[in-house]
Amino acid sequence: MSLKHSDVTHVFPQDIEEEEASDDAQIEWSDLIFLPFHSVFKLLVLFSVIVKSILIKETNEEYTTYIYSTLFVFSFAVGNIIDETKPSTIIEFIVVSGLEILGNLLTIFVVIPKIFGEVIIRLRRIFSYYPQVRRLVAETKRRHTSRNAYIELENIFNMIWIKRSGITRLPEIITEMPRCLRLDLKQDLVWPVFHHSPILRNSSTPLKRMICDLIVPDYKLPGEKLYSGINSHSHLYYLKSGIVQILSADDGTTPIISVTSGTIFGDISFQVPPLKCKNMIRCLTYCEVLYLTRIDYIRSLYHHPDDRRKILDMVKDRMKHARTLYNCKQHVRGLDRTEDEGIAWVKRRWWEVSDAINSWKNRSSKSDDQRHELPPEEAIYHCAKYIGQLVLCTDIQLQTKSLFANARFPWILLPHSSFGIIWHRVVTGTVFMVLILYPPIVTSLRPTPSWFRFFECWTDIIYAADICVSLFTAIAERDNLTTSFAAVMFARCKSLYFILDVMATIWTEYIVVIIGKSELSNIVRLNRLIKIYMLFTGDTVVWDVKKNPMMIVCYKIILLVFSFMYLLGYLMYVISRFTPDMTKNYFFGEYSCEPITPTDQCDPGRIFFMGTAIAWVMELMFPEFLPLTLVDVYYGIVLEYAIFLIFIFCKVQFIAAMYLKHMDVLNFQYFVFNLKKYYHYYKIHQHLLKRLDSYLVCQWKYFKGTDIMHPNMLKTEPYGVYLKVQGEVAEKIIGESIAFIGADPLLIRELAYASQLLILPKNAVLFLFNVQCKNVSWIVQVS
Repeated sequence: MSLKHSDVTHVFPQDIEEEEASDDAQIEWSDLIFLPFHSVFKLLVLFSVIVKSILIKETNEEYTTYIYSTLFVFSFAVGNIIDETKPSTIIEFIVVSGLEILGNLLTIFVVIPKIFGEVIIRLRRIFSYYPQVRRLVAETKRRHTSRNAYIELENIFNMIWIKRSGITRLPEIITEMPRCLRLDLKQDLVWPVFHHSPILRNSSTPLKRMICDLIVPDYKLPGEKLYSGINSHSHLYYLKSGIVQILSADDGTTPIISVTSGTIFGDISFQVPPLKCKNMIRCLTYCEVLYLTRIDYIRSLYHHPDDRRKILDMVKDRMKHARTLYNCKQHVRGLDRTEDEGIAWVKRRWWEVSDAINSWKNRSSKSDDQRHELPPEEAIYHCAKYIGQLVLCTDIQLQTKSLFANARFPWILLPHSSFGIIWHRVVTGTVFMVLILYPPIVTSLRPTPSWFRFFECWTDIIYAADICVSLFTAIAERDNLTTSFAAVMFARCKSLYFILDVMATIWTEYIVVIIGKSELSNIVRLNRLIKIYMLFTGDTVVWDVKKNPMMIVCYKIILLVFSFMYLLGYLMYVISRFTPDMTKNYFFGEYSCEPITPTDQCDPGRIFFMGTAIAWVMELMFPEFLPLTLVDVYYGIVLEYAIFLIFIFCKVQFIAAMYLKHMDVLNFQYFVFNLKKYYHYYKIHQHLLKRLDSYLVCQWKYFKGTDIMHPNMLKTEPYGVYLKVQGEVAEKIIGESIAFIGADPLLIRELAYASQLLILPKNAVLFLFNVQCKNVSWIVQVS
């Protein structure tokens, strides 16, 4: 897990940053291997070829020999012979064999490993996260008594993936680091807890370092209760990000005040649990919290007696101040007793305190030490000692004055609404139809059909309306906290996708007619194809917990190959119409038209729909003609290189996805093989080996072997995930047992957290009579 705070960037010296920047600017010798595939290098090569083609005439024999020799060597690099040049002597055969070997070595040992490593890094997290999520959801659906528990668990996993890419804990490699370095890293991540807690702020450094190793991150969904029930007695919560609302415990719905990140809860009740909690906390947005359990805190104070004495004295002073505050409130009465004693008084006093502190801090006449002190007139009759724990939330943060906070009307402005989902599907379907229909009709020499005029009008309307909808829902990610509609629109207009949408919507056919190029009016309408980026970036390719990542990878490969080959065929056909030196038979094969069709209007598209794309693909897969001019050679080299890159990319994507899909099986087989080999080596009894086999088979049947290598996997997940999968089930079983009927819920929760779920095979021994047992076991399910 990576938690970052903007206030800690000053700890890095300037000279270290300059040194790191200079190291990044250096070029390693290993990078020179990939120099031919660098974009700058490819642009230089293309520029040099263009310059040579301008300065040297094609009739020059040396220039022609140079081009064909380059083509010959390049053919072995991409693995496809463009020209049918064959060796006729032994020397030529040796040279050709050497070039073919070098080309294969370049592809196998340089190109594929580089792309394969990048794909593995990009897909590894998704493919390892998806089976774990589906396994936990299936176990929750099978074992939990609530019918909606697995749905809530899916929502938790989905929100964690959207907000944090599924990263909920520090990497396992941190356990291999030295303890001092590991504690320094954790202390740097959780230092706001000690900064905002008046109780822990003045504690000693050894206590802080011990506590920072016990603080656990957690994640809450909107509407989830945070500081309520037994959690208000046993947990100290720090709100790292998000907005929460303090509710009255009388009815559980009346809001008191809203606070945001930097707030700490349970600083006193954590020390001395109250008999009855008067309020509860509910999350208004997605929240990231850090919590510390009371049992870990007590164990830490046991090892530091001096800090324990200081902290208990501070708790006593704060409770005394709370009693004084209550007595002051009892003596000061107004005309309206309900307002003086109710929730309205709490709200009013909180904002009065906040305004007084802000105005006092902003006085420039005060020194730095006095500027952060409380005014003396506000030192008794208010909650001044507690204001440092809560960071009040403004109206802009709550977006109560924002145009986009209205959930009822206008409903088109609500981000992630039902209208937004339906509209996105309509636009995606329109873009896919544009991809299929526009190239063959726009590039054809035949007259445009009448029905296509209607479809073109529909496309222009959808494209223009999509720009308006994207502007109205521009803060779907909730990043811009502003009430200015113009500011939100301006932020949206600066995005790349908005620029692409505008370029796809422009009526370019009218522009070329105005400038006098009416012959290009049909071809320039291909700008509508710019919007096909939605097919690669929409909800279809965005992974969530319900989608199999293997299906997404296959969809992207199929869509990429189809779009590339389909559009490239029509692009080459358009280029061949405006380039007389190109040989159409080399790119599209031999085709014939009706005798009445003029020669300049004969194209493969006249035979049947998509005839140009089919003729292009067939000639590319089964070549029949050879290049006759240098222009054919130029385009052949570029096309072969582009096709080679697309082929390698798609091949590596599929291989990496297949490897990651079956990686858990391979790891489990490797683990089982080494374990059984170890037991065979030391000649373990055969009966024990049979029991081991049955246990491994049982673990694989239920958990796919994951629990063998990670026995406490759920303990590292967010607390809500643990509760849904195992915690609530264990609490129900333990609470209904005879030995713990009427026990304290806190005790039952602690026992449930310490319990472990075991899957035992058939004929396994669970309990032996006359043998002292140290564990308490409950049989949950037998099949």
